[in-house]
Amino acid sequence: MLHGTAQGDEMILDVIDVNVLYGNDVCGDFSEACFEITIIPWLVSFFKAMLSQLLELIGDVSVQLLLKLFKLFGDLGDALVYFTGLILQILLLRIKVTINFCEAFFIVFFFPVTAAKSSVPQILQ
Repeated sequence: MLHGTAQGDEMILDVIDVNVLYGNDVCGDFSEACFEITIIPWLVSFFKAMLSQLLELIGDVSVQLLLKLFKLFGDLGDALVYFTGLILQILLLRIKVTINFCEAFFIVFFFPVTAAKSSVPQILQ
């Protein structure tokens, strides 16, 4: 083997200057291939699953909100029905009190006390 000769130096330079070796980055190509084969499909499946879960969550939340909204409208309708029933009960009680007051007024002012006293013994006989 030639050490330090011009011919040996030229041989080393000729090997280094080969254009084919400069274009092939074996380690870089291998890591790039591994990334494309394993990492990218994993990332795609991961983000697809995350998007699916997010859409399912949005759907569930929207359904729950709609159901809660309908429940609130139903509760409002029930409260309106109960309130109307209470108003009608108050109205009926006022009518009953008015009728009872009129009956009492009629009995007190149109039937004399003597007539009431004379009718009691007749009933007892």
